Amino acid sequence: TLPQISEVAVENILPKGATITWKTNIETDSFVDFGSSAVSNGGANLDQSQGKSEKVKNHTISLINLSPAATYYFQAKSRDEFSNAAVSELLSFKTTVDTIPPIIKDLKSETSAIADANGETRAQSIISWATDEPATSQVQYSLGVSEKDSYQYSTEENQTLTNAHVVVISSLMPSATYHMRAISKDEAGNIAVSDDYTILTLRQETSLLQYIIQILEERFSWLNIFG
Repeated sequence: TLPQISEVAVENILPKGATITWKTNIETDSFVDFGSSAVSNGGANLDQSQGKSEKVKNHTISLINLSPAATYYFQAKSRDEFSNAAVSELLSFKTTVDTIPPIIKDLKSETSAIADANGETRAQSIISWATDEPATSQVQYSLGVSEKDSYQYSTEENQTLTNAHVVVISSLMPSATYHMRAISKDEAGNIAVSDDYTILTLRQETSLLQYIIQILEERFSWLNIFG
């Protein structure tokens, strides 16, 4: 008995994925050849493939990493244990428009205080977070405690799309309170904004030399009485 494909369907179409299902009369493997480029005479360039080698009669393949709002062409393919193959007709579907913003998670901050070349103390904060899809990186911040929609400053948007984000904010005031929020934008322009959170910058730590001089001044301050 040769394999035969029937009831090919496209289910759960998403901006970046879709599920292809079909049935065969005997147990076969499951593969889908697909592509987004149409060619002349009603054909298509099926330059990608996803599948499973497990032999079944009810087949389900989830296509991933697709482009939003794009038309894809595909064929379902099944082979039995003797390498007899069955191929469906050429079908197509269109992914949906991406309207879902990224999800911001694991937001962290680390502050430090340093002295510049002029000996002036300044603070800096390293803000890091993750997103569930590649997105840009930006932080808005302002001096003081949290105030809704009140941000005096903003870092330059890093337009590199990534899942791991790191933004360094320099020239902050030491021993001060700032409130901040992270912003990430995905390829489709959907914007995610984190909750507002507050950080406290550190004061500059006293150097060892400054500490020794301070101790000497305290212990031998009585010498000042001799002019």
